[in-house]
Amino acid sequence: MREAPVLSPRRKRWVRLAALGLLPCALASWIDPDTPNKHTTMKSLKDGRIHKLIMSDEFNVKGRTFADGEDPMWTAELHSDDAQSSAGYGSLHYYNDSQVVTSHGCLNITTTSEKTQWKGYNPYKKKYEVLFKNFKSGLITTWNKFCFTGGIIEMRAILPGEHNIGGLWPAFWLLGNLGRATYEASTNLVWPWSYNRCNRKLQLGQEISACNGVKHFGMHAHQGRGSTEIDIIEVMAGKPGYPEIIEWDKIGLPYMSATLQVAPGIEDHRPEQDHQQQPENTWYEGMSYGPNTTQNFHFYGLLVDKTLPMEPVYRSEKQSYRADGISAITRLARTHFNDFHTYKLEWRPGADGGYLAWYLDDELLFEIDQASLDPYGSQIPDEPSYVILNTAVASSWGFPIPCPPGCACECFDCNDDKCACSFFEGFCDTLPAHFLVDYVRVFQDESDPLLTQTCDPPTHPTTAFIKAHPDRYLGNGKTEPLEKLVRGGGSCKVDDDCAGHGMCRGSWFWRSCECEEGWVGPKCRAFDKFDDFTYHHQVHLKPEPLAVPLLLRLLGGAVAIAVVSATVLAGVAKSRQRKKVQQLAESKRLLAQRG
Repeated sequence: MREAPVLSPRRKRWVRLAALGLLPCALASWIDPDTPNKHTTMKSLKDGRIHKLIMSDEFNVKGRTFADGEDPMWTAELHSDDAQSSAGYGSLHYYNDSQVVTSHGCLNITTTSEKTQWKGYNPYKKKYEVLFKNFKSGLITTWNKFCFTGGIIEMRAILPGEHNIGGLWPAFWLLGNLGRATYEASTNLVWPWSYNRCNRKLQLGQEISACNGVKHFGMHAHQGRGSTEIDIIEVMAGKPGYPEIIEWDKIGLPYMSATLQVAPGIEDHRPEQDHQQQPENTWYEGMSYGPNTTQNFHFYGLLVDKTLPMEPVYRSEKQSYRADGISAITRLARTHFNDFHTYKLEWRPGADGGYLAWYLDDELLFEIDQASLDPYGSQIPDEPSYVILNTAVASSWGFPIPCPPGCACECFDCNDDKCACSFFEGFCDTLPAHFLVDYVRVFQDESDPLLTQTCDPPTHPTTAFIKAHPDRYLGNGKTEPLEKLVRGGGSCKVDDDCAGHGMCRGSWFWRSCECEEGWVGPKCRAFDKFDDFTYHHQVHLKPEPLAVPLLLRLLGGAVAIAVVSATVLAGVAKSRQRKKVQQLAESKRLLAQRG
């Protein structure tokens, strides 16, 4: 871990060049000038192709904050995680943007045992009441700011907590931009679809279906879309040999899972959760596993079922569907919780030669090729996706199962002695826990036309859809999904309060930061970044068979319009002819009278 200088000569030069427009597009947009030159390219471990850096954050500037509107690339969430629905999965935390800062050269996501109370609507009781969570943590995303499709993404990090004490759920993952993480209204009937076929049976469960022939909200006709999920790491700590780990599972705790979550899922003869796959089961084949890695038998996916009438989102029984978790688990050790290690995903999108490959310290863990998905119609994700980092606390993840006899497990409160038995011994002593991220970097092969670095590529647009459904993406009390980026305005007393990147201006009773060119945030601590991606390839979407009937219908409509128009014109002509005859007869009558 390292502290950055207030303003290095290298950074000053980058700021000047960016202001003058003299940097290459990618360098002027998403790349952190603190990224060392030797890390501006990366060789694929899969096929040896050279990828160039398109995004990086080294988190070197101390004291950066990530509340909505305070950073050009990241947004830290400020709300409860479960939205009072059946999809809460036992979440016990409240996401607070104050839990995410930079310090000692790292992004620091802190989890604490602190109660958060707020007044909210309980749909089950149909009234407003005081709600609370006993833990406070952080979730930070690049949603609707930085997205990419395909390439290599790498994080260097120290995991939070202790390796042998369960209870924390750190994760590093990608989600398609059409869904906003923890905003259930945005992911309903959208997550985690990766399906571009017209299937009338599945159409009701996939809001943006390939069966749709009309271009609504900027979408392409006959193109199936969704908010796909790729979990680069999800970590469960705990003692090796804990009883919940089945005997045949040789991995044991602590472990990380690497997962592609995809819909539609397999309907029949599925393996049973927490049981080894049997010969009579139907499941995906052809995946590759590295050392200390095996198939994840604890999670095969889930049924996205119909909702209860009082839940915040609605799904009918006909809209329910299966989502599969194609997953592997890798044994971890104490070092992953005490020292820095690198976690990497290589991703080539789409149904033609697509693949996903996960690596830990450059050693292959798990690989999925498109051929494994072909029998079931889904595909390797090709959605513009954003980056998510978080630590959750959930009773469904790494907690004692079943609840110890005589324990009031429902309270889950480190500050209440009678609830201590609901945690593993020593869990509360591990708090505060810190998820320390040294850097996040993304690389792409410039020669691959399938790779993009925007949230709104012409092949897979998202902007118009989000603007047309703002309520799905809104936080409590918000009028816009994302606040406008602030450029200064933070309280200060002296220039140093503006991180050396701005001046402290104002009167004696109120002074605020005024940022230098190229710096943003309330106290000028974030290097400005923006989306300036230009797509240089022509868009060719394969027409679906249903496009032909649509064309015929349109032609039929055109013929009908032509027939109606001809009929109307003929009627008008006849009317004019009758009027002309009447006028001529009247003229003859008048002439006869005069004669």
